[in-house]
Amino acid sequence: MNTPIDPYLADQFGTLNVPEDSQEKYTMARTLLGYSLVNELDYWLEAAKDKMENPLPTAPYIRDNAFSRKDRYFRDAFANMDPASKKVAMQLLQTTITGILFGVLTNFDQFDFGELSISLLPKSSQSSPIEITSPTEELHDELSYWIHSFSKFREELVIREEGSLGTSYRLL
Repeated sequence: MNTPIDPYLADQFGTLNVPEDSQEKYTMARTLLGYSLVNELDYWLEAAKDKMENPLPTAPYIRDNAFSRKDRYFRDAFANMDPASKKVAMQLLQTTITGILFGVLTNFDQFDFGELSISLLPKSSQSSPIEITSPTEELHDELSYWIHSFSKFREELVIREEGSLGTSYRLL
């Protein structure tokens, strides 16, 4: 599946093809940030979904430790829940995690203690940082688009709407 980051990737190790145009560099840096955030979102939602749906881990734990006991605790609790309760629990988790991401990005955009600057120093032959933050374009405004573009859970997390002004995305 092609994603909006594919044109920027030089290899599978994160080396980038950095565009020459400064606006394209800016777009690339923000897109890569969104991709990274959504990959983390998907990782944790996938882990939660696995614990909710499967009474046993895919591979057994080699030894009993705090991690394996915590995993068993969650799997046992969800094994006793009815499907409707599991669905509501997953919806709450999805809303909470996307809300946290939205809130953190909003905090970056509207930092109480000054102007927060986030930049990318790319893995490439280019050595200068690329600004991600902007005084006119807020990161939190792009979260829904990033989730729609990159997430395995896009259908559960974001609604895409077509209107007279074009396509918009919003969190569910």
